[in-house]
Amino acid sequence: MTSKNRFLTMCLLVTAVLLLPQISHATCTLASFSGAFSYTIMGTSDGQPLVINGTLAADGAGNLADSNVVTRPFPPLVVNADVGTYQINSDCTGSLIFHFSSEIVHFDFSLANGNTQFFAVCSDPATELSGFASM
Repeated sequence: MTSKNRFLTMCLLVTAVLLLPQISHATCTLASFSGAFSYTIMGTSDGQPLVINGTLAADGAGNLADSNVVTRPFPPLVVNADVGTYQINSDCTGSLIFHFSSEIVHFDFSLANGNTQFFAVCSDPATELSGFASM
């Protein structure tokens, strides 16, 4: 991971830590995660840097729709429309599962700021991705 990516990942982690006190007494259900969120995810996958910018829609019932643009060295630009599912715990943490055409990608996430923002970290091997989303 380059020093720039390390710095950006550290900034995202610090942001998440600062947001955690806002969710510590919250009680969440599937319906707590609902609406359209714009996001940016950065990091590496299989050692290659990438940035993902997109819009994720959560339906409040465990289903996701996602459209995004992935920027990476090869191929340089990929546009995706994906579907997925999510689970959420009562403490407002949960998991996102995206079903891409060739693979399944997993993220752990935490809702914050009245459920209008979330921080996510990819939990797949050989992948160092994290990002922030807001309504």
